[in-house]
Amino acid sequence: MSAIDNPAFLELVALGIGDPDRMEPFHPRTRDKPIPVHRDPVSGLLVLERFERPEDYYAADKPPDRDESMQYSITELASGASLKTRTLDDQQRRFAMFRDRLAGKSVCDYGAGFGGFVRLAAQVAERCAGVELRAHCHAHAAEQFPEIPFVTDIGSLDGAFDVITLFHVLEHLPGALETLRRLRARLNTGGCLVIEVPHAKDFLIQSVELQEFRDFTFWSEHLVLHTRDTLQGLLEAAGFSDVRVWHEQRYGFTNHLNWFLNRKPGGHDALSGLEEEILEAQYREARERDGTSDTLMAEARV
Repeated sequence: MSAIDNPAFLELVALGIGDPDRMEPFHPRTRDKPIPVHRDPVSGLLVLERFERPEDYYAADKPPDRDESMQYSITELASGASLKTRTLDDQQRRFAMFRDRLAGKSVCDYGAGFGGFVRLAAQVAERCAGVELRAHCHAHAAEQFPEIPFVTDIGSLDGAFDVITLFHVLEHLPGALETLRRLRARLNTGGCLVIEVPHAKDFLIQSVELQEFRDFTFWSEHLVLHTRDTLQGLLEAAGFSDVRVWHEQRYGFTNHLNWFLNRKPGGHDALSGLEEEILEAQYREARERDGTSDTLMAEARV
């Protein structure tokens, strides 16, 4: 097996969460680069073989990952082609899930993207701010939500926060432990960190042999795909207490059906005419119940 030179994984190894001797080749490349993916057959942890990202990667001009309507995601492939799929209403889902925790609180969304969650949180929170590295996201947020501070470094913001959120951010970080400790220091006593990450044991990754999905879902920006145990271990190592990790299924039955029938993403759009609310809800519940959800959520306190 090739040596794994991925700082996010080596950090887990140093914490006793990852085991380099158990890692096995799992997939030959990510969708955008020839970087192999490795798996721990015991824990299910998935990691990239190496880390390839220029220091100015996020500050540089990147192809947009949303269309002008903000309703479609754009996925760039190594071939030069791009895929356009309708985005899920993740911001509303997250806001509904955590609304009570945000009410009257000071909130910082770390890795805020285009500011959609911050805008919703501002409806009930006492104070809101966003941290985001990408320049085009800053430009959008400044135009749409000028009253909300948007910065590239949390150190630029005054005061501590009651709630800090990281939605699909942790898997991008080569030094996740340092970031988590830094964020912990910016939480008020009793404050809460909320995390959402893609799940290594996603049904379409590890429960079925679906080459096309693996070709699509692995990405050079996602250095580690966590399991419940590895995510919990990392948060505890960062000094958090009362850590709770649970399963969340974002995509429903029609999305998965399209992968099986047509080997393509976007079934929640292309097959939307087949959607039945009860079926979609039951399918999501099944994936969460058997531990094969596409997403993990976590709360951790100071």
